[in-house]
Amino acid sequence: MMADGMNPRREYPFTGSTGALWIGLAPLVLGAAALVRDIATDDGVPAAVALAVGAFFVALFGLAATLVVRTPGVTTRCDEHGVTARAAFGTRTTAWPDVQGIEVDAPPSGQIAAEGTPRRFAVVYDATGRRYSLPNLDDRRCAALDHEVDHLRAVWQRHRGADWQPLTEVQDRITRRRHVNARVGLALIVFVTAMSAFVVGLVLCVGLLIGGAYPQIGDPDPGFVVGTLLHPAALMGGLPVLATAVAVTITLLRRRSH
Repeated sequence: MMADGMNPRREYPFTGSTGALWIGLAPLVLGAAALVRDIATDDGVPAAVALAVGAFFVALFGLAATLVVRTPGVTTRCDEHGVTARAAFGTRTTAWPDVQGIEVDAPPSGQIAAEGTPRRFAVVYDATGRRYSLPNLDDRRCAALDHEVDHLRAVWQRHRGADWQPLTEVQDRITRRRHVNARVGLALIVFVTAMSAFVVGLVLCVGLLIGGAYPQIGDPDPGFVVGTLLHPAALMGGLPVLATAVAVTITLLRRRSH
């Protein structure tokens, strides 16, 4: 529970830069313009086609430019009345009595997400059971994600009112989401790790075979390293099992720490 003197007002603004987005968008615009020009100057292509393609790119890049312009205004705010999530194309405010849960969501895709991509982010469940994310509250932009979510929960618990009641249907949905994320995420880790290790083992086997490391029929015993550790069965069977066991162990330890 939040201490009496703690300020319930907090904001999580966008702290990055849109410069890289503009730089990345520029060559795409130039490429699209060149394509439209080529289509327009081709006598075999009807003018309507060039017009349609040009209109498509104008709409597409107009939408992208609008998104980039609005990105700095993306923010999450909370105060004694509720929580507000302002996205690039809309704002949603939920009063504390209408909040049913504030969670740190860890979708299965986050387990194999690229470096620099958020793997865990804060979400709010309202009284209708709808779930929406809180901008800038993720493990990429907010180093103390769990601490900040604890703060939001404390504000919510303090200001939701004495009449607040958990809704069974929504609470069940939150629990199911949590369990499904855990099960599917673990299964995805097992699959990706096993397949990656198998490919590595296969490449090593092919390399050793081409390099003549494996003995031919009638050759003397190659020894423990080649005959056992580097045996095809060990590389393509044992290595995936070992790698998967390590990955699962690390994942479970990380979950326990959270």
